[in-house]
Amino acid sequence: MPPVIRPVPASERDAALRLSLFTPQQSAQDLAQQIESLRRFMSGVPVDCVRQWGAYADSELLTACTALQSPGEVAYLLIPGNLVSACGFACARDLLRALCESASAMRPRWLHCLLQPHDTAALTELLEGHQFSRLARLAYMLLSPMPTPSREDRALAGRLRWTPYSPAQHARFVEAVRRTYEGSLDCPALTPLRSAEEAIAGHKSAGVFAAHRWLLVEGDRSPQGCLLLNEVHGQAILEIAYMGLSLESRGKGLGRALIARAIQTAREDGFAALMLAVDESNASAVRLYERAGFRAMLERDAWIRVLSVGRER
Repeated sequence: MPPVIRPVPASERDAALRLSLFTPQQSAQDLAQQIESLRRFMSGVPVDCVRQWGAYADSELLTACTALQSPGEVAYLLIPGNLVSACGFACARDLLRALCESASAMRPRWLHCLLQPHDTAALTELLEGHQFSRLARLAYMLLSPMPTPSREDRALAGRLRWTPYSPAQHARFVEAVRRTYEGSLDCPALTPLRSAEEAIAGHKSAGVFAAHRWLLVEGDRSPQGCLLLNEVHGQAILEIAYMGLSLESRGKGLGRALIARAIQTAREDGFAALMLAVDESNASAVRLYERAGFRAMLERDAWIRVLSVGRER
């Protein structure tokens, strides 16, 4: 008999999460960290914002997929790299269909998933068959140990005026993010899909938010850019969730100053490393990070399925 596709009961949630996160060549330590991070995230969202579907042979859970509704009107899909080999192509197709329908019922505007670049052609075929398109190849980069920035970069960071996040400053942060999107080469296909307000909500949910680690770079009349730093769940790592500069503020060395300030904040708050994700096609950003000492750890292909058009920017 072919495997049966059905929702995963609460009693098997951890097992399904482990299966959803499976990738070849993944260490047990990395998997454990991912599971703990997602448990922390899931503990803070309503139960109906998590959907899990599994393929069962009798009572045995062969493989599973998970959908997480996130602020910012996006549902993140966790799809294991061995989905097709674990249950067969037809079963994998039906499981992915059930997951997408269940995730769509949460009414996000788009679905998002990450795959290893070398995942099977069959899995790529499945995604394309469910109306997903490849958005970008992301490089995940780590700065450890954190070097001391140059005297010039530290001096520039010290001369800049920084404003931390607060509810009273929220609208200015939204406007700063909106302005940094103009002419951006970092996942430019996302720009028409989400508003700056939605992006802010998404960044807040990615890791542990602390208002003093979200900073505006002030200009004479309006912010020149922003630096958004979040703690990685369960690790001594601070993530650059987002950093960007307005179009007129680029090419002046401010990117190096933002990284210098990120290093300063990480050290002051007791973190051992910085990490970030960058669109590999954004060559200027990749060079900036590499010159600062960041090194690529892994790559992921980002896939999206658009369900509805965004609101006004």
